[in-house]
Amino acid sequence: TQESIVDSSCVACAEPNDGDDDGVEVNELCDRVYDEAAKCEKNLVGKYGETYTTDCKFIHSTVYKMAHPGRNITLLVLTCLFGLATAGLGYYAYHLHQTLTRNNVKLTGGIFS
Repeated sequence: TQESIVDSSCVACAEPNDGDDDGVEVNELCDRVYDEAAKCEKNLVGKYGETYTTDCKFIHSTVYKMAHPGRNITLLVLTCLFGLATAGLGYYAYHLHQTLTRNNVKLTGGIFS
């Protein structure tokens, strides 16, 4: 059996805080991960009126292209060309093998010798 190298357990981001009104605070690890992450909050109305839109161009140009690889026409064309070239070389190798095999027929030592 194969064992995954990625741990699938979750890390709790909430820490109890008795001094706060709601009694919950975000721990330092989750706060740092959120601060470092790319964010695109164009149409999000935040609780504090603060939205992040600086990384929207990066996310739309990189992440969405990786999520939809079938839309890349260049990759599709190159894959088809590679397949056709491979099939053509395979046919040429077969044809060359057949031609060389037929040309190695011995004409001596037959019935009349």
